[in-house]
Amino acid sequence: MQAGIYDITFYATDDSLVVDSEVVSITVESVLDHIQVERQDGVEIDDMLLSTDDDLTELYCRGYDSINALLGSVPAMWSLIGSDSIGAVLTGPDSLTTLSLDQVGTGQVTAQYSASFVDTTGTITCVVGDPVTVEVLPDSVEVSADSTLVFTVNYYDADGNSIIPIPITLWEVIGG
Repeated sequence: MQAGIYDITFYATDDSLVVDSEVVSITVESVLDHIQVERQDGVEIDDMLLSTDDDLTELYCRGYDSINALLGSVPAMWSLIGSDSIGAVLTGPDSLTTLSLDQVGTGQVTAQYSASFVDTTGTITCVVGDPVTVEVLPDSVEVSADSTLVFTVNYYDADGNSIIPIPITLWEVIGG
């Protein structure tokens, strides 16, 4: 039976065929059957690929009854699990958390409403973000006219994660 208010008529008779009836209203409330970690639009979080640039990924904990009817937001304690420390979540209790990523690796987010109601996302794979810092080494050196000098270029994202080098095909010497 789905949640709602139902009017039910009861009939009573005795051996003399006298009939009496009474209408009784019964309220059926939904009962929490499971919780789910979702995006704002209600889509469950399965495996996903994010970068360290994605610092404001919001996750929601919502409760459902046995026929998957939405009951509403559920306050949960949040945690980030996995062997790689890819970032952090706001722990709660709250029906919303923000996932902040700053390390390359994999992890999962868990929402726990109670010991009986726990949900975990699919695997979140975090890759490096876009380069924001370039470092050329050595930054200063003395060389003679007949010597060779090798430069190393390092790229870093906004969280300081090293990015696989991007080939530089053209160098230019400025100065004397």
